[in-house]
Parts: sequence; C-alpha cells; structure tokens
Amino acid sequence: MEEEKSFSVKDRRIRHDGSAADAAEEPAPGPEPSSRAAPAEGAAPKAARDEAGGAVGEASGKPAGDVGGDPGFSLGHELPPIDFSAFVFSLARTALIHLGLENHPETGGPDANLEAARETIDVLGMIEEKTRGNLTPEEAELISKMLYTLRMSYVEVARAHGSG
Repeated sequence: MEEEKSFSVKDRRIRHDGSAADAAEEPAPGPEPSSRAAPAEGAAPKAARDEAGGAVGEASGKPAGDVGGDPGFSLGHELPPIDFSAFVFSLARTALIHLGLENHPETGGPDANLEAARETIDVLGMIEEKTRGNLTPEEAELISKMLYTLRMSYVEVARAHGSG
C-alpha cells in the first residue's frame, strides 16, 4: 500500500495593521497525485513563484500609504483600515461622481455617467440584500439610508437629463 504524504498550508495574508498573519503551518493530509511527474529540481510550482515574485497582497515592507511599484509615490499618510461603513461610503461617493453631483477626481469637474451610477447603486443594493441579517443595526441603517438617498438622487438627475 502506498504511503500518503502531507503538505503544509501557511496563511500569508496581510492583516489590516500591515503585519503578516503568520499562522502556524498546519499539515493537511492528502495523497500526492501519482499521475503527475515531479517538477524538475530547482523548478518551483507557479503559486510559489508568484509568491516569491511579489504576488498581490504580499507584504512589501512599505508603509500602508505607499502604492504601486513607484518608490517615489506615496499618499503621504497611513490609510485607515477598511470596514463595512468605509466600503459603503466609497461606493456611494463613486455613485455621486457618476451622477455628476461630486467632481470627478481626474477631470476636476462634474462628469455624469448615469449607466455607471445605476450600476454602482445596484451593487450597493445587492450588498444590502446579501448581507441582510449579518450587519450591525448601525451598518444596516447606513446602507439603507445611503441607498434611499442615492436612488432619489438618481431619479432627479435622470429627469434633469431627460432620460428618466
């Protein structure tokens, strides 16, 4: 009878505080596929190569405000941790930009795109539906009121543009 080999799983996700999860390695039992040839010596599996090459989400040693590959680019401040409320506000602001009610960050002026606004509002509606029963009362109230405001704003802007 063939002996079963095990492999280890290590959590390398980044926590909100910027540190690695450093979860203890846990062996996961399971047979190794016998139909596959072993990789050549020195050849690492794709997942391992991606991690070594700087996969998305891997700790870079940079402060949370540093973005992208440009070492000179920095937001100049630490970013706050993302929570549900910040996520909802982010999507709502995107919808307001698409409605033309806030200036577009690239053009500096209003730039209405009703199709994109509707899609963003629909995404927020889907999130409200899919998270129902799993939110704190404050979070549920926030998304409900935000959706009401955005939907009413959409109707007003669509009427003003003659497409509502």
